[in-house]
Amino acid sequence: MIEHYGDIIELNHKINDNVIGACSSISQWQTEKTREYIDLIGSLDQDYRGKDEEDLNYNANMDLFPQIKSFLGNFDEVYKARIMKISAGSFFEPHRDHFQGGKRFRILIPLNNTTRDKYAFFYEDRIIEFKPCIPYILNTRKVHGAMSFADNTYHVIASVNNTQENQRKVIDLMTFR
Repeated sequence: MIEHYGDIIELNHKINDNVIGACSSISQWQTEKTREYIDLIGSLDQDYRGKDEEDLNYNANMDLFPQIKSFLGNFDEVYKARIMKISAGSFFEPHRDHFQGGKRFRILIPLNNTTRDKYAFFYEDRIIEFKPCIPYILNTRKVHGAMSFADNTYHVIASVNNTQENQRKVIDLMTFR
């Protein structure tokens, strides 16, 4: 299954970095622990943890990000999509995600501040340096976490339902080295 295939799969797609300007223009961020976010899918009035699984529609925030909308449009049934804003000192504690036994897989699109002096993504026993504005599939069953050393670090996190069609789309987008 895609969500636990290997470690990290780079996808052959590039989001234009003008998306960072759109992120900078957001003023209504939600707070979660040491970081902030805006949801791109589902009702803006509803807390993510109480989200209705049937509410998979893009919301008004997505209108600010046509390139992200276009990329996620490659997939059917995107369950969650949000932009995270992380400031210096903000972090994601080490954790594992299981997605209800393989029901979903995770896409990460680091948008900026991806060098080790600005951002550390911990993956098992390594620190991963991502390319900015490139989507990745992560095996989130492995221990992972992150910490920002710079303000205004943005990335997109999406959870996609693990259907055969979505798996085919990932395979079509894989970068092979």
